[in-house]
Amino acid sequence: MEVLDFSDVSKLFDGMVAREQQVVAEGLGFRADLEKLSKNQRHKAFKRHPLAAWLEQITVIRNACAHHARLWNTTFIPVGTAAARTVPGLGSLPQGQSERLYGSLLMMGLILRTVSPGTGWPLKVRDLVDHSFEGLTFRTTSEMGFPKDWQQESMWQRVLLES
Repeated sequence: MEVLDFSDVSKLFDGMVAREQQVVAEGLGFRADLEKLSKNQRHKAFKRHPLAAWLEQITVIRNACAHHARLWNTTFIPVGTAAARTVPGLGSLPQGQSERLYGSLLMMGLILRTVSPGTGWPLKVRDLVDHSFEGLTFRTTSEMGFPKDWQQESMWQRVLLES
């Protein structure tokens, strides 16, 4: 696994049977409450875990970063948010779908905080947005899909609030 690129890992995850995807996703901190979903959404989640679509989007973002593409006002592959919004710490995802950077940053933060407890990455992102991006003329965080009061989400707090 260490020699695979992120795209290959994403494709491997997508190719797994849904039960195995669920085990891996839960190990990464993505513990969705599927009972809160509609019957149709639940059926889709049992066929393909919602994390598979998030990994696809993160792959595209990773590639954009690797090739020095802009992220601030780019629209990415839309990802449904119904299941992810049931995961503690992901409640600030937009209703319906996420096609902007914010959703993937939130998902990356969730995974990183699970696999690397104590990581400072979410706080570095918050500081970068607060101190570098916010000061740019004619630019807003809403262009990246950041909701109003996004800093209040537990992901971006100095002390992770346990649910």
